[in-house]
Amino acid sequence: EILVSFLLAETSGSSFGMTVFEASSQSKAVAEVERGIASHKKGDLAAAVDHYEAALVALGVSWDSADAEIQLGKGLATSTLLSDTLHFLGAVQVQRVEQEFVSHSGDDDDDDDVERHGQNQLPTWNRQLGPDALTQLQKSIALMHAAKAALPLHETDCCKRGRLLNSTGAACFLLGPVGWSEATLELRGAVTLMPGAWAPRSNLVRVLGRLIRDANGSEKQALQLERTYLLEEMSRIRPGHPGIWYRLGMALRHAGRLEEAITALEANLNRAAKAEAIPATQSDSHDSGNRQNCNAVFKVASTKHWLAVLRGDNPATAPAEYVASLFDNYAERFEEHLVGKLQYNTPARLADALGDFGSLVSGWQRCADLGCGTGLMGPSLRSLGFRGILEGVDLSEGMLVQARGKGGP
Repeated sequence: EILVSFLLAETSGSSFGMTVFEASSQSKAVAEVERGIASHKKGDLAAAVDHYEAALVALGVSWDSADAEIQLGKGLATSTLLSDTLHFLGAVQVQRVEQEFVSHSGDDDDDDDVERHGQNQLPTWNRQLGPDALTQLQKSIALMHAAKAALPLHETDCCKRGRLLNSTGAACFLLGPVGWSEATLELRGAVTLMPGAWAPRSNLVRVLGRLIRDANGSEKQALQLERTYLLEEMSRIRPGHPGIWYRLGMALRHAGRLEEAITALEANLNRAAKAEAIPATQSDSHDSGNRQNCNAVFKVASTKHWLAVLRGDNPATAPAEYVASLFDNYAERFEEHLVGKLQYNTPARLADALGDFGSLVSGWQRCADLGCGTGLMGPSLRSLGFRGILEGVDLSEGMLVQARGKGGP
């Protein structure tokens, strides 16, 4: 699910809170917003932006003024139409940034130990954002701030205000730690205004997960309690959602509510079994593919591993599927944590040890790196003159993807 929830299906025609459009400019603005919504639903984000900008111009808000984020919300008349237009434009711009720069490599809300004990890492996609993308995000957030300022105080649609808060909070989250405080405030407001809504709770759970990693003592406990409560709410809102019971089980485990954690993890396995059984009448190959997909989506290997641990049946080694899944999710931030924080330098030390045999290494035709991870050994071997074929072996496909860029074939 994308972070920014637009809920455009609920917005059409005269749903902007205006019963009569006396001025042609307002009629034109409504028409442009409707075209923008249609384009947005089709996935044509560039066209949607053009239409929303045209709607602002029709309302007397020039794009030059909208481009200045600090002054954007000042001096604008309040109207639901103007607020919606600003909101939709800001939200679609955020989505464009997300599509261009964001790569979601796994569920970053799992709370597996390698995440929990790791450095307070930014999401992978946030580290990829350049200055232009960050500037665009900031402008988009300014648009949504202006949308809040333009929303009339008498607006009685709490969900409309809640959706705006949710979009703002989700955009602030993309800024990284500098935006997480504001994201938390905005999303808490959205949760309050939208009692049965999944999106703001999912977004707030994600932000709280980041804050927990950098918190200590009573603050950390309070954040964990809030996050667990939200996950419990989410499990009631969408009990069939893939992964919600796993995430809840892990949160309960960290909270020390072990029996409840076992119940939640068992529920996850039950739902995985039901999902796997759905295409039972189809071909064996399709059924096999569905089984693999269910195992991945519901994190079956991880669930079984933690159930065994919680029941006191600690296995000598974790299942290969669990290890692979864990490091697939960890791959893109592995080196920053391992090398940057833990000062891992084994490849360099091995290279030093092999330095006395440089002529021998340079003559190797083939070399295998078993448990290669992200391929940290590759550059060290190349620096010693090795020009042969370097093969990496690892349980984690995500690690191998990272390794391919190091050391050549």
